[in-house]
Amino acid sequence: MTRLLFASPELEAVSQAYHFQVYQVQRTADGFILETDCGPKSVTEIKDPEALKWSYHWREAAVRRGFRQVDRFILTRCKSAYLSTPSGYLVVRDHLRGEPVDFSRPEAWQALGTCTALIHRAVEDALKLPFALETVEIPAPLLSFGELEDLKHRVETKQSNLASLILEQWPLLDERWRAAVQLYHFSEPVLSQMLSLPCLKYTSWKVVAGCCLAFEGPLEKPVLGLKALAQLMQEIWLRFGADESQLETFFTAFEHGYQLSTYALHHLLAHLVYPDRLYTFLQSYVESEGEEASREKEWERLTAQQAKLDRLHLWVARQIDKRREAALSYVAD
Repeated sequence: MTRLLFASPELEAVSQAYHFQVYQVQRTADGFILETDCGPKSVTEIKDPEALKWSYHWREAAVRRGFRQVDRFILTRCKSAYLSTPSGYLVVRDHLRGEPVDFSRPEAWQALGTCTALIHRAVEDALKLPFALETVEIPAPLLSFGELEDLKHRVETKQSNLASLILEQWPLLDERWRAAVQLYHFSEPVLSQMLSLPCLKYTSWKVVAGCCLAFEGPLEKPVLGLKALAQLMQEIWLRFGADESQLETFFTAFEHGYQLSTYALHHLLAHLVYPDRLYTFLQSYVESEGEEASREKEWERLTAQQAKLDRLHLWVARQIDKRREAALSYVAD
């Protein structure tokens, strides 16, 4: 097989350091996809040494726990998990090609719950390493009361049909914000014990070899809290028209592998109640100009989404109530 000549010194270094032979290269937003004689590989450049360590160790922990369909680092000929460059590090991983998850099948929800729990366990395993605790990302806080009032005042200055519509609906926004803040504060004492990846988007999951669920995600440090889990649940609830039986299947499988405490459930519920999509829209709305009709349609779309998401957070709230009732029944007995 003819050896490629690489214009990039990074790719030349990869070709020298790894055991496979490259015969095609495709540029991506954060690196390259390589077609090799050992299957497709991804090459990613990363600058943060702590994110590099975390990304390597949680993936290895996941494999040790039995979740092998993860984009683990490929070792060089010298048994190193990465290559050093003048500007950072190069990581080579298997590029997991597969099909989108078919969420019309009940087993897909169960597999997603099981594998998501394994990832949370693996991240906790990595926390035991000496470098880990000091390098965990702190999540961005919820909007403060002052920030919320400032946002409302800036909407009031817009003096448009959309601004009037938003202000009519403001009491509901305010009610959701107060509920989310109360739930969040309740869970704060154990926030340091809750770890997750910052991104668990449904697009990171695919089916490989016709049956196995696989995860391929970015190289990032974990964050405190369960916001990513809440966002994943919201995504699949909205995008795939999930019903409560499917959610029950997912959540039962997740808690079978990663039992959430009452505090953790309240924390998860806080992120589900908090109308993050609406606040993101409002911050963009007050800071920039745009075509009013299209913005009205976007606001209507987001508020319709929020109505659907309210059903999701009510389902989780019922799980908390059931757990509380079961605990009271146990004490009574």
